[in-house]
Amino acid sequence: MKKIVIAGLILLTLSTLAPAHADEKYCISDKLSTWVHSGPGDQYRLLDKLNAGEEVQLVQTNNDTHYGQICDSEGRTA
Repeated sequence: MKKIVIAGLILLTLSTLAPAHADEKYCISDKLSTWVHSGPGDQYRLLDKLNAGEEVQLVQTNNDTHYGQICDSEGRTA
């Protein structure tokens, strides 16, 4: 449950960034790994986890759900 909350907080933080910054790269900065969901909410299936220091790119944000879509270094989106 703690990991889901952390993932939600990270995605919420990323969602506050303007879509104009979609080409900027970010890193998972938590000292733990964090889970990513298949959609913009906790009700969506868990896909995989990202490890601390792993580089991600913010693709888009959803102002209604306050989640962001990211792309990892292997080209997977979540």
